[in-house]
Amino acid sequence: REGDLPGEQCPEAYFRSLRGDTAAREAVLKHNLLDLLSTATLAIALAGRAAGGGAAAAAPERLGLAQHLRRRLRTAEALATIETVDPAQLTADERIELHLEAGELLKRARRHEEAAARWRALIGPPLPCFDALVELAKHAEHRARDFALAARCAAEALSLIRCRRV
Repeated sequence: REGDLPGEQCPEAYFRSLRGDTAAREAVLKHNLLDLLSTATLAIALAGRAAGGGAAAAAPERLGLAQHLRRRLRTAEALATIETVDPAQLTADERIELHLEAGELLKRARRHEEAAARWRALIGPPLPCFDALVELAKHAEHRARDFALAARCAAEALSLIRCRRV
């Protein structure tokens, strides 16, 4: 968006336009029009990808879509979307996000053992994932009644806090 008024300058330009600055008014109107056109274009592209139309979405995009759907409480759709993500197409950090997101969705779908398997995949070397340790500790205590595992996960999570790795 070359030549566009940066968003952080819009409020000031708007107030200048109220005082009669027509150039400021035109800049704000142009910025808002470009926002609307960009949003519409993006919405159409995302809807096409979500519906499976056109080129298949890349793995990071599918992960992001699943996260968006979960935040909108569309758990079944989010779970169906996340199950299409190919972990081989993700970075190491994105794979961690994938397992955490899948674990949360599986937990919401009451598929607790599958969720626990996702968290278990994140608690080993090189560095265990704090969030996975916490979730697995809760699962082990409340669902699996495996108090030894719950204690080990809680102790490891505390260790990460003490070492300032969280």
